[in-house]
Amino acid sequence: DCMCQVIELRENGELPTFLSKRRNAHQKEAQLAMASLRKEVRKDPEAWLKKRMPLLETRSGDPWVKDVLKALAGHERIAC
Repeated sequence: DCMCQVIELRENGELPTFLSKRRNAHQKEAQLAMASLRKEVRKDPEAWLKKRMPLLETRSGDPWVKDVLKALAGHERIAC
């Protein structure tokens, strides 16, 4: 059903307009979510990481894993 709708939009020349509207809607949602996330992280980055990444608090595993996870989480960039 969805594929038929996509084909119909394409054939009617409405697909680019439809896609740009969808992208704009998702971009606005993503911007609001990131703003909320940045606000929460700025309050206390360490607490945010601990709350979201329990592995950072465990004693098991290699110590370098925690450093890799912190880098992947990008907590330094988010908090800026």
